[in-house]
Amino acid sequence: MDKAALSTYDDEALENKILRSSLTACVALGEHAQRLEQWRLRKAEQDREMKELILKNSDAVKQMALLEEDLRKAAEGAELKAKAAVEEARLEAERAAKKAAEEAELAKAEAVAKAREEAVVAFMAEGWKAEDRQQWVASVVESSVDDWVKGPGGDWMAERGDSYYQGGEFFTQHLVYRRLARHFQVSLEEFDPSAYGFPPLQPDVRNPLPPGRREACDP
Repeated sequence: MDKAALSTYDDEALENKILRSSLTACVALGEHAQRLEQWRLRKAEQDREMKELILKNSDAVKQMALLEEDLRKAAEGAELKAKAAVEEARLEAERAAKKAAEEAELAKAEAVAKAREEAVVAFMAEGWKAEDRQQWVASVVESSVDDWVKGPGGDWMAERGDSYYQGGEFFTQHLVYRRLARHFQVSLEEFDPSAYGFPPLQPDVRNPLPPGRREACDP
């Protein structure tokens, strides 16, 4: 699966998770609203009955007033509870959506990293087994090894002697490892070739580059 398809798939999965969380919150809100409406209907019926009793029996006015106050307080308490429940449902939906988004982003990052790792390993395995490694290195760095040696790199190599390089083996390693280090966005010193079955980079200890010449050896 290419990166574009993977990104589309992960975006759709994220949208589905957020949609499910939103639907759950909507259902909870609907249930709370239905219960509140039922209570309001009962309250209206009680109010009507209470007014009828007041008209029929004036002696019960005080008792009805007290009952109405109790009902009012109960109504306020029920409404506060309903509002608290609605707010809790909203917060829970937000938490669920945030968690789903974080999980989707993490899964996407892991998938991209895995795909990138597999691509690099395949790239390394193919090139290292190439019959003409010099030609492969040239294609990797998108320049000609011969042209580079005849240019600024030639003087740099000549300063150390051909015998040290054993047919350009160090030169080949240097180019390949530097190219792969750039692929991983790390420095050449931070790149660990042994993690992929490559031999360690041969140390260049005979003749360090003079000031101003390091750029010449960088492909």
